[in-house]
Amino acid sequence: MSYYSLSNLDIKMKFIEHEFDISNNWKLEIFNRIEFFANNRANKYISHHMFDDIRQEARLGIWKAIQSFDYRKNFDFYRWAQWNISREIRRILLEDKRDKKNKKSFGGNKTHLSIDNYVDMLTVDKLLRIVESSFSIKEQTIFINNIVEGMTLSDTGGIIGLTAERVRQIKIDILSKLELIIKRV
Repeated sequence: MSYYSLSNLDIKMKFIEHEFDISNNWKLEIFNRIEFFANNRANKYISHHMFDDIRQEARLGIWKAIQSFDYRKNFDFYRWAQWNISREIRRILLEDKRDKKNKKSFGGNKTHLSIDNYVDMLTVDKLLRIVESSFSIKEQTIFINNIVEGMTLSDTGGIIGLTAERVRQIKIDILSKLELIIKRV
């Protein structure tokens, strides 16, 4: 007796039976029967503050595994599902890590302001108007991509043709200028 309610062979047979079926009902049946697999993977993070989100992403990983599984390749479905689940969990944990990093101070020792400080002091609309009127296109791009969106310095530099170090320098200048502008407003 297998631990799983559906074995790899059962899943492969479902895919063969429904190869030309365009409805997703049979995929939903598989999902409902193996959802426990995603929950078991997510339970490793039960003490994490984002546990509910992680569990949801694990389920999304199962669904993506079902949608993208190719039964013609001689590959184990549960390994494919585990890989998809792990990828989704890693993605959300990385996003959480970036969010925490972005909430920390920007600009190192020069400034100790975060984007949250600006949003608390001004409405988003006013902040965008200040950025549009006070900064060059490059500075606006750096502000939006690196500070607001949380892109890496090198990714932001790749968009506008600058090195990561130059983007870091401009970012520090932007935050200093923004701090002075906010104090005047």
